[in-house]
Amino acid sequence: SLTCEACVDIDDLNIAWSIQHTSMIDLYIGLSLDGGEEVALKIINDDSCGVHDSVVLDDDGEGGDIGSACAVTITSPPAYTPYEPLSAFQGQSSCGEWVLSIQDALAGDHGQITYLELLFNGDMPDTTEGPSTTDGTTEGPTTDGTTEGPTTDGTTEGPT
Repeated sequence: SLTCEACVDIDDLNIAWSIQHTSMIDLYIGLSLDGGEEVALKIINDDSCGVHDSVVLDDDGEGGDIGSACAVTITSPPAYTPYEPLSAFQGQSSCGEWVLSIQDALAGDHGQITYLELLFNGDMPDTTEGPSTTDGTTEGPTTDGTTEGPTTDGTTEGPT
């Protein structure tokens, strides 16, 4: 699992991974956030094979379904689409515990994840209001780029 502490409101999520396994067709891979519903990225008994080396999963991937990718080594570009869309996480906060679940349907083979990255696109939560000071002013940029609050002469401060 990964714990993300840098919060964004997710507009788009992509995943980059490198996975080596003796039989990719035997793997189920899913992703969940804070124990919520799991999104299936790759399912068992698809047509996938080979080593996934720096593969990017993107709902808009031009390489097709990752479950159909079969070569000695699969790389990106192009990006590939997951089995279920990553847009399931759209609108959620990236903060929390992300769990990558992997199930191997066949005993006796082996593999490893050598690289995993969650790529978030989104806006930072609105935390632009600054703390009050002893002279009654407020410090910190607002959404319009100015600083709010009266000064000692009754005016407001200009752009920061």
